[in-house]
Amino acid sequence: MKERDKVCLLMWDEMLLQLHVDYDTKKKHIVGFEDFGAKRRARFADHALIFMVRGIQNGWKFPLAYYFCDGVTKTDQLIEWIKDIVKIIINSGLYLVAFVCNDKKSNLMAINKLKLESARLESKQGRPYYGYITIKKQNIIPLYDPPHLIRDIRNNLLNNDLEFDVEEGEERKFASWEVIEQAYHMDLTHTMYRLMPKITAEHIIKNKVKKKKVKNAAQVLSMTMGGFIHHHTKLEGMYLCKFSIKTEARCNYTYINM
Repeated sequence: MKERDKVCLLMWDEMLLQLHVDYDTKKKHIVGFEDFGAKRRARFADHALIFMVRGIQNGWKFPLAYYFCDGVTKTDQLIEWIKDIVKIIINSGLYLVAFVCNDKKSNLMAINKLKLESARLESKQGRPYYGYITIKKQNIIPLYDPPHLIRDIRNNLLNNDLEFDVEEGEERKFASWEVIEQAYHMDLTHTMYRLMPKITAEHIIKNKVKKKKVKNAAQVLSMTMGGFIHHHTKLEGMYLCKFSIKTEARCNYTYINM
């Protein structure tokens, strides 16, 4: 393997299982209970946690470990497994540079604890800390799964305006969910055929939005939606000024290129 192909990231995710027990004739024990590899407990497993390493250069994948748990994996247990697996990866000769996981509570707590440990280590050495995680002298960047970040942005935008970066001295500007609602209703009523046929009430109407569904969030905050808004903002006539952004001073609307 070429040196650049050894650069990799570690990713993990947890999935919900249906309770079930069965007898493994080869291992001669009952499966379906908690199984941490070196330790098994008489608790029904309803979650599975899977770790996989993936090459950054050419995308190769290799599953490393899986565990069966009763409930969501506890933070301290997750940290222990992360450290053990990182050591295995480093000892194998691979170059581990990043973690990728979703932003569920147990992952956030584990990442924050690992970052705190690394910050304290750097402080003792008198070195600045830049937000990475250090395990076995290897600096690893924690990343959160982009589709889940898109979902979080959508969920925040539902009830809160998002502020734009502006140049110093410019008036503050805020994006609003109202713009997306306008686009949806225009597509329903003001066109001969729909330009955004995949967008439904479950994507747009606040009391119908499925807040945990990543697919819906990605479809709303997509190039298709952005192109629709941009196109109709540029039109001269009845659709000019349909899409807008609130300013801080007047709480009314000024118009921007989306």
